[in-house]
Amino acid sequence: ILYGRQDVNLEPRTDETPLVEQYQEPAIPAIAREVTPAVVGIATVQVSHDFFYRPVETEAVGSGVIVDPQGYIITNEHVVGNANQITVFLSDGRKYKGKRLYGDKALDLSVIKIAAPDLVAARLGDSDKVVVGDLAIAIGNPLGLTLQRTVTAGIISALNRMVVVRDQRGNIVMQDLIQTDASINPGNSGGPLVNGNGEIIGINTVKASKAEAIGFSIPINMARPIVKNIIEKGKFEKPYLGIEGIDRE
Repeated sequence: ILYGRQDVNLEPRTDETPLVEQYQEPAIPAIAREVTPAVVGIATVQVSHDFFYRPVETEAVGSGVIVDPQGYIITNEHVVGNANQITVFLSDGRKYKGKRLYGDKALDLSVIKIAAPDLVAARLGDSDKVVVGDLAIAIGNPLGLTLQRTVTAGIISALNRMVVVRDQRGNIVMQDLIQTDASINPGNSGGPLVNGNGEIIGINTVKASKAEAIGFSIPINMARPIVKNIIEKGKFEKPYLGIEGIDRE
């Protein structure tokens, strides 16, 4: 019995280009190197008075991110809101006096400005396009300026979270927050949350005190119009809906 057979040419083809493996740097180191120069340390001094009206200084530390080469920086309102003195520390060792231009307690967002040359600004992303499971990288100054620009990574754990924060400001209800398991600690407040493209998608604000790996960031789309108006017009006027009640007999 004869079986049909097709001869196969085993000689290598010479008309095909050789396979070349192109090296691609892992995403997190590349992103950290790009964004870190735009992350700043913020040291504040708040002056209060004791029972005998003697001045008492309270120092605190937070983070921020440069979003415009002219020196505009986004941070948290709870970092700089009551500060009498703001000092901004750059990644290259320079430090400058900061001026608070805007603050919103409900959003926990603040915009400050420094007068400094040769600043590196971070790129802003679109927080409306974030989905659960996306890469999330947090950069900031946990536990003070001795651990400046610490990089932690995780994922987007959830979206549209609501958190009630209780502090000296009272009870603040924060809505539409981004939840991440990237480590966020005291001092990270005001630092950026970055996506896999190296774009800022959030401003880190609070963490769950009784749990691990549960942190929250303010979507950058909330801050974008604020910064844009301040840069272009010098101020931002928050829109509001006014309702007045009348007691009719």
